[in-house]
Amino acid sequence: MNDVKYSSVSVNNGSTRSSVWEGYDFNITTSSKIDSVNLGARFYSNAPETSLKIRISRDGGLIYSPFHTIEGTTSKKFYWIDITDDFPWEALDFENGKIKVS
Repeated sequence: MNDVKYSSVSVNNGSTRSSVWEGYDFNITTSSKIDSVNLGARFYSNAPETSLKIRISRDGGLIYSPFHTIEGTTSKKFYWIDITDDFPWEALDFENGKIKVS
């Protein structure tokens, strides 16, 4: 499922799955200075040895950041992932269609 309010993916036991979430729109003036960028993710798994690897693109998917890994937990938990240092962020990076999360 992928929309601007909620995106999810289900993975069967012992398998790997990759998804891309996109279509996020931000209202940031072009003169804005970006001090920090954080990505929110809610994650849980039935198997505690599971992990979630997240990476982000600011150019529509041409180049992705390094992976950020969240170790598995069996209870739903919210994580803030600091992606500030992944790119030299500018306001234009947040135009509709440029941000993709994999």
